[in-house]
Amino acid sequence: MGVTSVSDQSRRGRVRDKILARHERLDLTVREACFFESLDGYQQYLTATAAARIDLESALERSGVKEIVPVWPGYSLTPALIADLGDFNLSYGTGSAPAPMDHATVWGVVYVLAGASLGAIVLSRREADLSLSDSYGARHLFQQVATAKTWGPFLTMFNTMALTPEQEGACVAGAHHAFAVFETAFGIDRGE
Repeated sequence: MGVTSVSDQSRRGRVRDKILARHERLDLTVREACFFESLDGYQQYLTATAAARIDLESALERSGVKEIVPVWPGYSLTPALIADLGDFNLSYGTGSAPAPMDHATVWGVVYVLAGASLGAIVLSRREADLSLSDSYGARHLFQQVATAKTWGPFLTMFNTMALTPEQEGACVAGAHHAFAVFETAFGIDRGE
């Protein structure tokens, strides 16, 4: 599930190039951990994903994401993650409540979370092996697969919104922040 660098001049290409190493590191961690080989492994994946995603989504909601990114409601996984955790009587650890974000940072975080829908297509092919479904344990994956079709419209908005160079820098910082939250949840050493 490696990520290939984009050398085009679109905002997506510029942002993706700047976060490529983090994206590849997270993908490699998920692949190598074999989370989808056992129910215990999947529960570890689910708990880490929920810890990262719910915190990020909470910060996005406090930042007015619905007004900033019109397609956001389809990408919000908090209710599905909470239901999936409940199927296994699991809870998730939450970090400190992230501070609200500015407009450009919101776009960077949403870019990462929306892009995860594409990765969910690959991951969702494994849930049947664990007897998971859209009504038991894997609602969030099925929701991500369903929202993957909005990736094109999201990218159109992402590439065409007006941002100054400084705001685009904040967008990149938001994407890095999202990956940092996932790296912490998955126990990835960031070398910082």
